[in-house]
Amino acid sequence: MTLLSAKPIIEDIRPTIPEGLNLAVVLVGDDMASQIYIDKKSKALQEVDGKLQLFQYPADIAQEDLIEAIQKLNQNTGVDGIIVQLPLSPFIEEHTILNTIHPFKDADGLTDYWLGKLFQSRISANLAPIIPATPKGILMLFDYYDIDLVGKTVLIINDSVLVGKPLATILPAFGATPILAHKETKDLKKLIDLSDIIVSATGNAKILEDIKFSEDQILIDVGILRDDNNKIRGDIYNKDLYFKGQITPVPGGVGPLTVWALIQNLANLKKLKSGELK
Repeated sequence: MTLLSAKPIIEDIRPTIPEGLNLAVVLVGDDMASQIYIDKKSKALQEVDGKLQLFQYPADIAQEDLIEAIQKLNQNTGVDGIIVQLPLSPFIEEHTILNTIHPFKDADGLTDYWLGKLFQSRISANLAPIIPATPKGILMLFDYYDIDLVGKTVLIINDSVLVGKPLATILPAFGATPILAHKETKDLKKLIDLSDIIVSATGNAKILEDIKFSEDQILIDVGILRDDNNKIRGDIYNKDLYFKGQITPVPGGVGPLTVWALIQNLANLKKLKSGELK
């Protein structure tokens, strides 16, 4: 088995990030998982002498008040980028809140501005300045490990705007054929057998439990959950018992790359505002 680790990729990325970046994170409520993700982003920024400013609001904040708070951050020249930590409270419209962020402060690349460029195929295979962080991290991994995508069938088990939809939109630019699967997909095993690369981001311990993968397949595990011993694991579990192909570890794979892809987005936002990047 060959582990596709994030560590050497991050070592290459870190020296390219300018010092002094400032990321504003908007958090609604006190979700423990969100706090963990925020801490990881903060620690990574500290490695490049940047900082994360947390703006935390109660779970019952009115949508209008949240919009006003984000608009103030848009106007704050000391803030290079903004992210809204998801998920939000169910009575807050996620799409409205995300699109309150000015596109040139959208570090997650989830506003209609950046997604519109993505879905209208205005992005080249050389990558756009701002791409949602998880797909961008996966592309970094493909590039670093020289994984040729031309003619490959890529099964993505996730249809969210954070992972599946943008990744499926980008892959044809690299010559790949994406298949987008989700919780209603029938006979997933048949699609897996047809695929050269499997990207799984389900967070469900059962979906791939009994699947036997070929050693010719490449497994990209985006899932994060905990096993019976409260240890972090991915969607693709215990495959080391028999799998002899290429696979991303959890932890240590796509998760850290997502964080550094976000920081790279943040750096690119600063360059866009200065005119250094177009």
